[in-house]
Amino acid sequence: MKMKGCQRSKHRWLTPTSRSCGSAGGHGWRAMARNSILGILMTLLTAVAHGADGADSAISLAKAIEQLKQSPRGPFSRVRWFCKDGSVLKPAPYACRAHGGGIQHGQLNRTARQLRRQGYFLANVLADYTRPGAKHRVPSRRELTELLLERWLIEADHGWIFRHALNHRGMLQRDDEVRGATQLFDRLSRRIRGNDQDFLLLRETWRLLPQAGAADVLWEVRQRATRLAEQDSGFASLRARLHNAPSPADAERVFDYAVRRAPRDLERDYAALGRAVAQLFAPAPMNELLQRMAAGADDKALRDNLRKSAKLFETTTDPAVRLRESARLLAVLRNHWPRLHRAESRRQLLSLSLALEQQAFAAANALLDEHPASTRSAALARLRQLGWAVYGSGFWSRREWLALEASLDRLTAANKIPLSDYYHELRYLTRGSGWSQRWMLFHFGAAIEHWQAIEPKVGGFVPARLRGSVVLTFSRQLDRLLRDAGQQAKLQNKLFGETVGAGLRALNPGLADGTLYVSYSSDQALDPNGIYLLPETTARLSPVAGILTQGEGNALSHVQLLAANLGIPNVVIDAQLSERLKRHAGEKVTLAVSPGGLVELTQSKAPTVSRAPQPTDSPLTIDTAKLNLKRRDFPALSQLAACDAGRIAGPKAANLGELKRQYPEAVTDGLVIPFGHFRALLDRPLENGGPSVFEWMHEQYRKLAQLQGPARDRQRREFLARLRHWIEQADPGETFRRGLQAALQRTFGADGDYAVFVRSDTNVEDLPGFTGAGLNLTVANVVGFDNILKAILRVWASPFTDRAWRWRQARMAHPEAVYPSVLLLRSVAVDKSGVMITLDTRNGEPGKVTVATNHGVGGAVAGQAAETWVLSLDGHDKRLLADATAPRMRLLDTNGGLRERPVPASGKVLTHDERRQLLALASTLPARFPQYDGTGRETAADVEFGFRRGKLTLFQIRPYVRNRRARRMKRLVDMDTPLRAIADKQIDLAQFSVVAEQAIKPAKVPPP
Repeated sequence: MKMKGCQRSKHRWLTPTSRSCGSAGGHGWRAMARNSILGILMTLLTAVAHGADGADSAISLAKAIEQLKQSPRGPFSRVRWFCKDGSVLKPAPYACRAHGGGIQHGQLNRTARQLRRQGYFLANVLADYTRPGAKHRVPSRRELTELLLERWLIEADHGWIFRHALNHRGMLQRDDEVRGATQLFDRLSRRIRGNDQDFLLLRETWRLLPQAGAADVLWEVRQRATRLAEQDSGFASLRARLHNAPSPADAERVFDYAVRRAPRDLERDYAALGRAVAQLFAPAPMNELLQRMAAGADDKALRDNLRKSAKLFETTTDPAVRLRESARLLAVLRNHWPRLHRAESRRQLLSLSLALEQQAFAAANALLDEHPASTRSAALARLRQLGWAVYGSGFWSRREWLALEASLDRLTAANKIPLSDYYHELRYLTRGSGWSQRWMLFHFGAAIEHWQAIEPKVGGFVPARLRGSVVLTFSRQLDRLLRDAGQQAKLQNKLFGETVGAGLRALNPGLADGTLYVSYSSDQALDPNGIYLLPETTARLSPVAGILTQGEGNALSHVQLLAANLGIPNVVIDAQLSERLKRHAGEKVTLAVSPGGLVELTQSKAPTVSRAPQPTDSPLTIDTAKLNLKRRDFPALSQLAACDAGRIAGPKAANLGELKRQYPEAVTDGLVIPFGHFRALLDRPLENGGPSVFEWMHEQYRKLAQLQGPARDRQRREFLARLRHWIEQADPGETFRRGLQAALQRTFGADGDYAVFVRSDTNVEDLPGFTGAGLNLTVANVVGFDNILKAILRVWASPFTDRAWRWRQARMAHPEAVYPSVLLLRSVAVDKSGVMITLDTRNGEPGKVTVATNHGVGGAVAGQAAETWVLSLDGHDKRLLADATAPRMRLLDTNGGLRERPVPASGKVLTHDERRQLLALASTLPARFPQYDGTGRETAADVEFGFRRGKLTLFQIRPYVRNRRARRMKRLVDMDTPLRAIADKQIDLAQFSVVAEQAIKPAKVPPP
């Protein structure tokens, strides 16, 4: 049958040129494939056309991916030749010879193209980078990370959407793919070179792209073990060992299992796995890589270094020597990377670096299992070497490694050191594992989150990479040291009966019983009696009994401050330990976190504490008698003082007015809308002829008090939703509008010439006994009177969200006492911002400050991964807690609102002078503006700040309130008893109490 005319579509970068050819019909597998593809396409188009909600859309996309996995040609419709002159030809020998040459590969089908149009950078053909049209094109960072996720999925998921296409002749040509990958990498390495942690992204790029002759033995071991465990359940325990801590003896274990227990049809697969394990620990022929790199090295010192190492690797099989040399070289190569200019040299360096990481990983595991260190000094020396390897592999910034190395220097300064110093320095070193995870998420987090809708397996990318890296061996060595220190100090973290050294780090003390949940999505309703494993501490978290986070964000975010205020226990947990939690999902557990930082997570035997968040000491009572609800003017911020808190406006505005008196140059102009205006709004009728909103609210509160359980929850949500809707749609009246317009012009100038932050400020926040941080709405950078008026209504409504209600009612018994005022603060285009607490939040030590900062506006408060320091007020001591690894920052838009921009991969935010300004402020605050807790005692200050071109601006100050009840519980205090007893003890580094690892046990092989 004659084909209809074919029209060539416009070539899109990295999307193979396609033609749409119609046919009167088809039969056999071609027709079946075409019908399948059309069905997928119709599903996608229907979801878009009908405006399907997010969940339905995600399901449709995931179904499309699953069907591509099963399709005989995967994401391709057919094979075509793509010629240099732009011609697209049918398969034939040397089809492009008359067209200047070309390449052959699959042409994307409609479904793949549709998925790409929906923003998923998938079905990539690397050979396209060899085509003339792609000569100077490189993917954006987002596209690059999605391309790399796809490469990982191809290896981790049996080819992923290419699983059948890989076996179809002509769809993908290995040699063309390698050439395209090389050209892509060379272009990327020329463009992405400027920042410290871009080394990690480029190294991961080279690792995941196909390379000529490349063989990642560790990856092969992990993949073969996974596939065998899927087919043979009896192999599960040995598979877990190979994933977590392989050792030289495991090759024999695999061979033994194959002979004694394996199904006959899998014997060959087990034999291949055994050979791969043996190869992993065999002395690798590093000579060729080292000599090749040395031959092309321009630097004489590096050249001599590489040749010396080549001889050493050739002559020794001692794992201790191989670990030391491979780790040292990894750090040397990392430091040398910025000096390389030739593309070939960069590729050689990364190939050598990846081979050295594999050497260090294998040697370290061999030493841990078969030649453990006999003294603490030797164990610390190995830990330092593994630190070189982790830094050299790109998982830490240079600044982070220097901070950890300084800690190691303090540990090894003498043969005997105080046990308390030894224990606390080792605890500081545990931050290294979290830092590596944060940097991986800096580069890949956005792509992983985006791809979860189409392929949930991408969530395993970062944990899999870290488990297969030297980060794991560093953590294993540190875990042994910590458990030894715990034995000496009688301090032990417990995870379901097992002693854990590294991997658990306390953020907030507290005690809670609850159901353990190991899955979470941002739109799900959380069980207030649940203990949740979260990927990170989300800014919109509602009250729960306990929190376990795989990424803490920062310890000074609004949610962290709320958790500390209410005594909700919160623990950072490493990814490798989180796998153990999943075995206990749905069980009743008890989470105990002591003030000293000890953690116990156990199965509940009997309830020991109410599972709901506990108040500090007593319910929060509001003095409604002091409220001045008759004041309905619009005072300037400078007219308010601290004594006006809870009377005219909320503590936020009152304290900031006082702060402006004390530091006039540091506080911008502002305007306050007192409580009285909101009360005037509530005196309006709910509906024509009905009661006032105020009367209706009181009736609803009375009804709620008589309900319990699900009925009360349902009624509360309905009531709050109706109240918010009414407020947001209300008309505050002509008198209000005229008065507001005049006040705005008097304070800020002509309409449209300024922007303001519209901030909620209730009488139930920033109080001595309750913070309320982040519960209510701030509308950022609003321009124009009409927009400001709409924002005020939204802010008035915001205290009545279900989330705000639940956090607030954990402290107060009378919801009718809540009154919001509004603070209008002139926008300041700061280039960095954050939070400062005027003590060491880790241990409550005075004389220090804790500072968390990000680039842009709103830094640290929303849980961003912030640059975090503990600084001494005298300026002589500083301790880095984390680099800034939030990948994007928010900036003011001149038209109103915020815009996002990427952040350089440096981790650095504050300058030395900016830190100095914060210390100067912290030194004067106690005398000029002291803060008090709920008992009237002076407490630390919680300050929100920003810097614009190096000049300090202050946005807020409140008391820093921690839960005293959580710090006085007998069980938690008893956990810390040994901690108080170690101050006078010494530990001898020439000894070592070797502790066998409990987490990883060899597979039990029964006798024949």
